[in-house]
Amino acid sequence: MVAAIKNKGSRRSGSKPSSKPKKKHEPEKITLLSAEESFRIAWKEAQRGETKPIAQLWDESS
Repeated sequence: MVAAIKNKGSRRSGSKPSSKPKKKHEPEKITLLSAEESFRIAWKEAQRGETKPIAQLWDESS
């Protein structure tokens, strides 16, 4: 399914931790895909039959 959020700042396994001291609470930085790019990806998934019944989507959201 569509992964419309790209995680920024995540470390690869095996990488060294940052030498900068962490702030007490630093919000996670994310970048959303543009609406056009998100639609393009979802449209291709739908054309390939990668869909879920609406009832299943409701079950996953709770």
